[in-house]
Amino acid sequence: MTASPSTRTDPLLRRVPGQAPRPVFSHAAGVRLFAPDGTVYLDAASGSMTTALGYTNPDIVEAMTRAASTLPYLHEAIGESPAAVDLARLLVSLAPEGITHTSFTSNGANAVEAAIRLAVLAQQGRGLPERRRVVGLGLSYHGSTPGALTCTGASAALEPFEGLLLHRLSVPTPFCPHRQADPHGEDDCATRAVEALEALLVGPEGGTVAAVVVEPIAAHAAGCRRVPAEFVAALHDLRRRHRFLVIADEVTTALGRVGPPFASTLVGLRPDLVCVGKGLGVGYSPISATLASGEVVAALPPGANLLGHNYNSHPIGVAVALTAVRRLTEPGLRDHVRDLGVDLARELAGLRDCPAVRDVRSEGLLAAVELRVPGPSTGTAGTWARTVADLALDAGVVVLPGACLVHGVPAAHLTVAPPLVTAPDDLREMLRRLRTALDTAADLLEGRR
Repeated sequence: MTASPSTRTDPLLRRVPGQAPRPVFSHAAGVRLFAPDGTVYLDAASGSMTTALGYTNPDIVEAMTRAASTLPYLHEAIGESPAAVDLARLLVSLAPEGITHTSFTSNGANAVEAAIRLAVLAQQGRGLPERRRVVGLGLSYHGSTPGALTCTGASAALEPFEGLLLHRLSVPTPFCPHRQADPHGEDDCATRAVEALEALLVGPEGGTVAAVVVEPIAAHAAGCRRVPAEFVAALHDLRRRHRFLVIADEVTTALGRVGPPFASTLVGLRPDLVCVGKGLGVGYSPISATLASGEVVAALPPGANLLGHNYNSHPIGVAVALTAVRRLTEPGLRDHVRDLGVDLARELAGLRDCPAVRDVRSEGLLAAVELRVPGPSTGTAGTWARTVADLALDAGVVVLPGACLVHGVPAAHLTVAPPLVTAPDDLREMLRRLRTALDTAADLLEGRR
């Protein structure tokens, strides 16, 4: 059921125009996707690291139905639903120290855009109107809207749209996502990133920097890597000296995916703004959040307009999110995620002896299987990752293919991010099926197929 050539001719413009249509799934339940012919697939990617509570969760469905039948829509300029206020309080109670306020929009990119607008407005309120640019890190991904792309460091996403990104600033990634591709150690990668950031801040463009965007744990774009402690400490020091704000992009990592409610606390990051997305709506409703510190909110100019979208604070979305966050933060589920993360790390370690595998990494229930790449180009790496992901689909398990260029060397990986409610037996079966696909990939690499 892979992406083979198809005779289907339909008007749907797909994410990659010209690519063969992707598989059709008729329904889903728990961690399983079902094809029309009855074939069952285990979703080891949570859609796109999103369906943390699995498919057709009855509590979420009930919350959606109740909201749709009582208050299906309300524009935030007119009023607000009780669930929006309750959800804001709950998120603030879970957030890193200093966070006091929350706003809601419809997806991760919009959450990043909202954080950028808040940072620029706060700098204006501080009397620094020239600070309206944002610094991103290499190998990062923050979304596909122009503002989010401005601070994205994944080159494949950027190249076609460079002309739109008028105020882009970036520094090298502080970690070496694929250690073997770098002649230095990870400490050197962090040091070089710090030096590049400091050089930018003391240079002619330093006075224009409103914020620096950081992923506490880089997810799919870089293959699951924790930001080094050295970089975090230096970032805090540079913030104190140069008065920029720190935006933590936790669209993927927030709300239990890597263990605690926020990955920022895991790595010691003290952000001024935090972006939350995938785990908030758990795949059932488009909703995201931008959390702000009391200092940021206090600095906003009188009468500032944060702007927004038609579906900001959507009543159905906030009802879904309130139910989801309450479930995701239950002690029993957090214990389950902790134990399942240990199981995942152990199962992944068993893949290291496969000739198709270069390395494995995991943080809680977010993991990357780094692949050996058969060719010399980034295009080859991306094609190979998709090929291996399709082999996994043939074996009955869904994973996400990814590729990037690291210090001039193409790198490919598969992201594994099962739902947080996955049963241990299902996790083992996911990894067994993935091993089958990787063994087939090894045969292809070694010319046996």
